[in-house]
Amino acid sequence: MSGCPTPSPISAFWVPPVVQADPNRYLSDYECAVDEKRRIRLPARWQAAGGRRDFELMVIAWVFPGQPPCLLALPPETWNALTKTIWGLPLSDPRTERVRRVLATRSELISLDSVGRLCLPQWLAEAAGIGSSALLVGRGDRFEVFSREVHAGVRAADSACPEEAPQLI
Repeated sequence: MSGCPTPSPISAFWVPPVVQADPNRYLSDYECAVDEKRRIRLPARWQAAGGRRDFELMVIAWVFPGQPPCLLALPPETWNALTKTIWGLPLSDPRTERVRRVLATRSELISLDSVGRLCLPQWLAEAAGIGSSALLVGRGDRFEVFSREVHAGVRAADSACPEEAPQLI
């Protein structure tokens, strides 16, 4: 027994509960320990979705060529919006079918435990290279989970291009 909550199966009929989005829920960076059961305690502000703890995060192994490997964690309202967009695309387009297949096979629905920890399945932790510590990086309506080593490279790349930010806003 791994000690992790059993995830709900992904099915064509699953619709995440609609919760009012808070684009400022996941802000700042937090370094945290990862215990032997691959549990990561989320900051208190990040634990509640609309005042609830009984929700699932969609955690995606975000491992693509040319991008630093991480886990992308989406709360129900963000996952719901993504689902509506992606699953609303034509079934006849092979590109959209690939996107659906990649997201479905690289994702896991994970509930927080009773003390606000996210228990990562082994395959997700390995995909992002997460060992005994991790860095949680807030992205507003979602967050990323990086290994410390990978995030050091991300931070260096971000710091090298601060002049781009005003041009994109």
